[in-house]
Amino acid sequence: IHGKGFRFDVGALHVLKTQRPKWMTVQMTEVVVKEVFAQRMETVLEADKQLITAISTLKRHAAMDVEKVNAELVMLKIQESAQIHFESQINRFVSGLDGGVLLTSGDGLAGEMFRRYFAVLPPFENRSDKKSEFPDAAALLVLEEFAEEYDTKGILISNDRGWAAFAAASSKLYC
Repeated sequence: IHGKGFRFDVGALHVLKTQRPKWMTVQMTEVVVKEVFAQRMETVLEADKQLITAISTLKRHAAMDVEKVNAELVMLKIQESAQIHFESQINRFVSGLDGGVLLTSGDGLAGEMFRRYFAVLPPFENRSDKKSEFPDAAALLVLEEFAEEYDTKGILISNDRGWAAFAAASSKLYC
């Protein structure tokens, strides 16, 4: 998804629904959905920060009245609007493939762990400095469990060596 520029409306991700056999469903794990969401929000948060900085710079250096612009930014609800758009887009993509999102967390201990991981709360630090094995392990185990439960095979689409190694050792998954 990242390699295709998060473009669900054109290209390979868009035509996937017409290329997959009708007997095949596409299941996405909650971990993948949250990772896609986090990566997309990262650029929105950075752009929002740059916009606020630029407006402050104009106010300071050009002595401009920027209150109207600030009010418009508040009304735009940039982060909230982006979140709603991204969630809707991924949900439409998955449902358009007759698929679903496989949960990896829930309300208990695992749910709190993932909440902290994706919110980058202690004990998790900046994820760019950390390996992704923790969420990958959860995603792979959920996919294998799904394949076992439905007595089917899972085809994983990833160029990650860890995913390939896990699938090679699994009787239910192929990467």
